[in-house]
Amino acid sequence: SSGINAEYGGYDQRLEVFGPGGMVQCGYNRPNTLIIHDAMGSRTPPLHYSFPSHYDAAFTRQLVHFAGVVRGEREVGVTEKETLAVARIVAACKESVRTGAPVQLEWREDEIED
Repeated sequence: SSGINAEYGGYDQRLEVFGPGGMVQCGYNRPNTLIIHDAMGSRTPPLHYSFPSHYDAAFTRQLVHFAGVVRGEREVGVTEKETLAVARIVAACKESVRTGAPVQLEWREDEIED
């Protein structure tokens, strides 16, 4: 999903990718890992309340990295091939949502990072 403000407590965003060799799943993170189990059931902290609060640490790391690239202290963290691959994956996801069907991606050898 692209994320929703969930009735059950905050900003819920997760991803699952299925393929012939298995599955990759990325859940959402919570402000902490506390889980309470008692006579009332199980409870966890609410989800982050917004997209920026959910990705605060990631945004900070991206800005620090970008500043290092601008100052010449770091190399760019992604390649042109990776950027183009992500664009193809996003287009395939949009097509899948539009049609309601899986989209098969095929890659040429020269499109894949070594």
